[in-house]
Amino acid sequence: GTRQLLRADKLDMVQLHWPDLNQTAYIDTLRWLCMDERLSSLAVTNFNVHALSRAIDECRLPISANVVSLSVIDQRPMGELLPFCRARSVHVFAYGVLLGGLLSEVWLGRREPLDKELDNLSAVRYMKVVRRWGGWRLFQRLLETMAAVAFKHQQTIAVVAMRWALQQEGVSAVIVGSRLGNPACDTSAESAGLFTFELDDEDLSAINAVASMGRDLRRKIGDIGAEYVVEENGTPLAVF
Repeated sequence: GTRQLLRADKLDMVQLHWPDLNQTAYIDTLRWLCMDERLSSLAVTNFNVHALSRAIDECRLPISANVVSLSVIDQRPMGELLPFCRARSVHVFAYGVLLGGLLSEVWLGRREPLDKELDNLSAVRYMKVVRRWGGWRLFQRLLETMAAVAFKHQQTIAVVAMRWALQQEGVSAVIVGSRLGNPACDTSAESAGLFTFELDDEDLSAINAVASMGRDLRRKIGDIGAEYVVEENGTPLAVF
């Protein structure tokens, strides 16, 4: 199995993804994982404060990380979750930071794309998030603001977006996918500049001022992970 491939007696971390936290069998799964002496710690995905608190209380092993959606326009974790994770020594790994490649110079100054014009499912999903948040016109204003910040630091919009996420207190890392040959989704080269600068107060204020003009996604979508909850017929409860 995995331990043999890694040539390790124990696995440092195993991550549990449980889309619907209303189905509380995730607690039984965590208890079962905690009985395995070959594991050192566990991680979870899109656990809100209630679910994470219960998981921590029920598990013998430490919950080392919570992987959540976080971006300039999706700031749902910043209300309750990030402070809670800091207090309980749980690292937060942020995904969705680049909105499927939409936070890129590639989309600056362009008309709103149709879903069929987007070349990956992540972009289609996050395009719906953009529409829920504030629409394409406001998103263009955000891109313009982030482009100005990027020019100031001789970076790109994508790097500024990653830097913004990393500078939120409690965020330990960002998870960014890469699609070679797609300029909007290949940040492998430019990411080298991520740790060569920091956004100053002026940068953060400019970005956050535009981001705050959009809607509160917690009210539009629900709490962290609500977009993955499905009804019995398989229909998402929170359709983007």
